Amino acid sequence: MARAKRRSNYVPGQNTITISIDTSSVDDLLDSLGAEVAAAIRPAAQAGAQVIYDQARANVSQLRQRTGKLLASIYQVYSKDKSVDGQIATYHVSWNAKKAPHGQLVEYGHIQKYRVYLARKGPNKGQFVTDKTHPITPKQIAATAFMRRAIAAKSAAAVEAMAGELIKRLSRNA
Repeated sequence: MARAKRRSNYVPGQNTITISIDTSSVDDLLDSLGAEVAAAIRPAAQAGAQVIYDQARANVSQLRQRTGKLLASIYQVYSKDKSVDGQIATYHVSWNAKKAPHGQLVEYGHIQKYRVYLARKGPNKGQFVTDKTHPITPKQIAATAFMRRAIAAKSAAAVEAMAGELIKRLSRNA
């Protein structure tokens, strides 16, 4: 069975963590196992993505939250563009920058130059507003790397989850 080439027309954002299983290095073994492996690849990749997703959410839950938008914006999604059915399964884990544009400031840190407040009324009610008419002495706001810490803490666990899911699904069909 010939393996298809990886599609590369999708470029994830800088905040995206990609979990992928590429089986091309063990083609002969997988060819002998047949359709069972092809059916197990996507669930195995999802199991690894779930571990990273859960840890990223746990990291954000430990932060002092005011609106909860960052926690609600964390997602995992199957990438059809980067996957090949039965051969390569790719999941992206990140946060939605439209729902939580401040995620980058939390993940990488920033320098605060202006007063920031939570609007209590008006069109921006419930949102943080930067008041550029009130400059402050610039201060460094340290990074709280919720995504990078998730990868550092759980990458081995993600690999174990993927292997466990693959073994579970293959042993069911043996």
